[in-house]
Amino acid sequence: MAELATLWIVRHGESTANVAATHAEASGAELIDLTHRDADVPLSATGEEQARATGRWLAELPAARRPDVAVVSPYLRAVQTSRLGAASSDASPVSSSWAPGEAVSMSSTSSLSPVT
Repeated sequence: MAELATLWIVRHGESTANVAATHAEASGAELIDLTHRDADVPLSATGEEQARATGRWLAELPAARRPDVAVVSPYLRAVQTSRLGAASSDASPVSSSWAPGEAVSMSSTSSLSPVT
C-alpha cells in the first residue's frame, strides 16, 4: 500500500441553505426557509464558482502535488463541489456510501464508487 503523501480537506461551496440562513439571520427570522432535506441542498451560484475556483487552484499546483482522487460525502452540495472542481483538475471524484457520523475506513475502496 502506498504511503499517503498529502491529505487535502475541502469543504463544499456555498449552498442555498447557507444563503437562506444568512437571510433569516439578517431579517431576524426564527426559522430558515428551506425546501430540501439537508442531504439534497444544492450549491448556490456562488458555491458553484467557488468549486470551479478550487479546481483551478488545484490544477495550477505542480503535478506531483495535485490530488489523485477525491472522496466525497454523498450530500448533493459535496458531490456538486467535487464534480465542478474535478472538471478543472486531474482529480477523479469518488462518492462514498457512508452516512455522516459513521466511522469510515479508508483501508479499502470496495465501498466507494465513481461520481458520475
